[in-house]
Amino acid sequence: MATAAKEDYALTVEASQQRFVPVDIGSGTYSYGGDQEWWKPINPTKYDRGCGPVAAANLTTYLAKITNPSAYRNLYSGVATSKNDFMAHMDVMYSYIDPGAFGETSVPDFASSIEKYAKDKNVKLSGVRDNSAFTLDNTAAYIKKGLSLNSPVATLNLSKFTDYIYEWHWMTITKYYRDINDNRWIAVSTWGDRRSINYRTHFEAITRLQSFGGGFMYFK
Repeated sequence: MATAAKEDYALTVEASQQRFVPVDIGSGTYSYGGDQEWWKPINPTKYDRGCGPVAAANLTTYLAKITNPSAYRNLYSGVATSKNDFMAHMDVMYSYIDPGAFGETSVPDFASSIEKYAKDKNVKLSGVRDNSAFTLDNTAAYIKKGLSLNSPVATLNLSKFTDYIYEWHWMTITKYYRDINDNRWIAVSTWGDRRSINYRTHFEAITRLQSFGGGFMYFK
């Protein structure tokens, strides 16, 4: 059997600290990015529809605080570890994305909403579009490019009525790993946790017959 090239791409904070956007949730515990569950007691609608805005809040905060503060600082002016500040930012991103009854189901619309937000904050930022064929290798290459720029990669999958626990959901990719046997994994921020997901499983969830699609988006 031919061996594959080992690959390990990660955001700088993920690589050095196993952290991403650490929000203080009390008792010395930090989340791994935002969590739409935080909306549940106060706004069930935002809780139901809010995974896209949370992904947007994650990546704009990371860009502002870690990737390039001199260029992107206006994307998030709060204290990164403050839950109150971060939830306020989640609310702002929700207002820009304005998810419908089924949430935000369009990757291009998601990108346009963040670009509008950046423009309103006087920040030059664009989603990186890729028109290559939607294959396992091409999408992996896209993720690796984003992570190589220290830019988190948002991902949407619109699979439905499957056994994939992350169906119909936005997440934020912070790491991509491939071993010599061609096993591929991504680390993601979802529901405030760091989860490790088989990348083939995630890709197949997007492309299977029961899926309405999905995709990936990073910004620079």
